[in-house]
Amino acid sequence: MKKRLFCVFALLLAAVLLTACGEKTVAPIPAVSSTQVNVIENVINPPEDVQYPDYPEGYDPASEEDYDTAYMSGAYDEYGNMVQIGATAIPLDPIDMPTPTPRPALAFNYARKDFALVGLSFECPQDWVDEENNGSVTLCDTRTRDGYRARVEVIVEGAPSSMKKTDLKPKLDGRLEALHYEESCSEWSVSAATERKLMGKDGYYATFHGYTNGVEIRGRVHLALCDGKVITVIYVCPAAYVNDYYTVYDKLRSTLKVI
Repeated sequence: MKKRLFCVFALLLAAVLLTACGEKTVAPIPAVSSTQVNVIENVINPPEDVQYPDYPEGYDPASEEDYDTAYMSGAYDEYGNMVQIGATAIPLDPIDMPTPTPRPALAFNYARKDFALVGLSFECPQDWVDEENNGSVTLCDTRTRDGYRARVEVIVEGAPSSMKKTDLKPKLDGRLEALHYEESCSEWSVSAATERKLMGKDGYYATFHGYTNGVEIRGRVHLALCDGKVITVIYVCPAAYVNDYYTVYDKLRSTLKVI
């Protein structure tokens, strides 16, 4: 009997040892506090007395977020370069740069001059250099500005008795094309013909714009049919000074007389 009990005990002991050798060590699970249990329970099953904000219809809660990165508040140009961060714009030259202090307008001292070869008299800057030919007179500024010397031309041509005001438009186009060729202009463009009087007679003018030897120029061609003659006034100047030289043209136009 004792021998049988000893064998049973030995078998039980061997079984326990084999089971212990095959088990892995497992870390104990930390205890969960009562506070954590309450938080989890409130998330899964919120209490009935919780008050949520009453958002208006269409409200975007994301608008409350405070994004402090250029990716969220930046603006970019057409090439993907950042040009604005938040509310502070980075100026784009030359579009958004501050306007430079305007320069003083050019001042001219006018004097009336008679030009017998064209039979006309008008006021012009008294220090300008003039060259008179049979049928035309050219006056040039004594100074070069932006690489170009402004000038004014007055041309007088005979006209057939059958010529009408409407015939002036093709002649205006021809004058503009001749000027384009004379100045060897690139990027040449002209405005539509517009009616305006010259010496009290109906006429047309057009403005033009182009580049000659890298210099941007602007100006106007104005002509009218006056007592059997076509009188043409042209002024050409560097584009940056177009308003200044327009005053020279306007003074000449308003004081033009037959002698």
